[in-house]
Amino acid sequence: MIRKLLITISMILGLISPISLLAVTKSFQVDTGGTLTNGLLSYYQLEDVSDYWSVNTLTNVNAISFASSGIVSFAANGGTANSNKYLKVDSDLGTAGASTSISCWLRINTDLGSGGQYNPIAIFDLGTVTQQTIFLYNNSGTKQVWFLRQRSGVANDANIYNWDWSVDTWYHLVYTYDGTNVYGYINGTGVGTSTPASGNGTNNNNADRFSILAYDTGQAIGNYFSGLVDEAGVWNRALTQTEVTDLYNSGAGQTMITTGETIIKFLMKIFWWW
Repeated sequence: MIRKLLITISMILGLISPISLLAVTKSFQVDTGGTLTNGLLSYYQLEDVSDYWSVNTLTNVNAISFASSGIVSFAANGGTANSNKYLKVDSDLGTAGASTSISCWLRINTDLGSGGQYNPIAIFDLGTVTQQTIFLYNNSGTKQVWFLRQRSGVANDANIYNWDWSVDTWYHLVYTYDGTNVYGYINGTGVGTSTPASGNGTNNNNADRFSILAYDTGQAIGNYFSGLVDEAGVWNRALTQTEVTDLYNSGAGQTMITTGETIIKFLMKIFWWW
């Protein structure tokens, strides 16, 4: 009986290509409902410029470094006086200005003075001429975070929340847009007031862009972030409260991992069980 089993295993392995010997799955470390990869467009661990989930590799503009002091391992580092460094992809990643979620961890290295502005992460879509972004602003001494869907040349549809952040502290922020309203989350908790948002912008002298540590519309670039960004993800849907809570993970953060088992190991288990 064992001899027959070994012959069978040998025949099966003879039909399997080396590439298919490893069956792997990418997933989040914490995912209560098993839904966090649904609608996921890109995920950046920011150990480097690679897209862990898809193929939207970042372009490193003016030599952003990756610091070992991230919330999970490394993070993209804008330094303390960023004036020209950021990461970008010449694409809207598939958001098309519609339902979108943007999640990231950030740590401010240099605080904003009155009137100062930071865009740690942003997406611009040429088709709808809209930008979706997490925007930090010192409004005459009042610190604010704007979860913003901007219709270029028309209006800023923003969920604005007064937030007295601290320097050198990690925070988890999530922007969501469900096609009707904009919502914002800080450290797993919903903040501000849901804001109606719909329609398109009018200024079409731009291009599809996704950017980290600045905003880039293809026409204008600015609001460079003097801080760190880590574990950034983009979805083509609005995340749920449970999913936001999972991403925050009680303040510990989390990342995506690859799991799997070689077919050889699987067959060996059958052999030993037999």
